[in-house]
Amino acid sequence: MLPEVKSKSKRNRAPIASHSPRPLHSHAMLCIRSLFFFALLSANMALAAAPAPIQLSVDGSEASRNILHAKLRIPVEPGEVTLAYPKWLPGNHRPAGPIQNLTGLVIEADGKRLEWRRDPVEMYSIHVMVPPGVHELDVALDAITDEGVAGSSGAAASTHVMDVNWNWVVLYPAQ
Repeated sequence: MLPEVKSKSKRNRAPIASHSPRPLHSHAMLCIRSLFFFALLSANMALAAAPAPIQLSVDGSEASRNILHAKLRIPVEPGEVTLAYPKWLPGNHRPAGPIQNLTGLVIEADGKRLEWRRDPVEMYSIHVMVPPGVHELDVALDAITDEGVAGSSGAAASTHVMDVNWNWVVLYPAQ
């Protein structure tokens, strides 16, 4: 065991250099707290700027007849809006969204029916003029589901079971 060495005088110790009234660890903690505060502030601002989600409701009461009814509430801003039907689907190597099975499309804002038109070149796009003061569209559509599910053939539903591909029953604002 080594003997304990004690200093006889405090004058032998070198003075601690300090350029601020706070010790170094307090300064580091202040920096960490500031960074944390700004990170929280930035995250909160990003959440506040995020658009509201699209709401989707699907009625499968006629699924055994291969018909799905859907209602969507889509957040929008006034002016011309382009709604898109899913064109490129996962696992497909070509535009395979079954746009030909979309029917019964009705678009409303504040309870009033809006005129819409299909794009003359991009058949998966639908244009609608959103009136001033309107911030969401109510969309109703029907989908005919006679092509099978996820690339398979045959009916998508029976009287007891229904398999719904999300892309059959959704429109979304195009970027």
